[in-house]
Amino acid sequence: MYGKEREKIGEKIGEKKGKKIGKIEGAMETTVKMCRRFGATLDEAINMLVQDFGLTSENAAQYVNKLWKD
Repeated sequence: MYGKEREKIGEKIGEKKGKKIGKIEGAMETTVKMCRRFGATLDEAINMLVQDFGLTSENAAQYVNKLWKD
């Protein structure tokens, strides 16, 4: 393959990965917001992200704490 063809393929792959990551992050944000709306605790929201999205407890806690303050 030539350079430009490889570059275009790389861009398409990157775009698809970016969209997938964006969808996951949107779902995680929605999960945290729904937890807040329905009275879940901070720990329950963290556990939900761990279970549903496979995050570590530490990463989930950082993400929830960031959104919980907004």
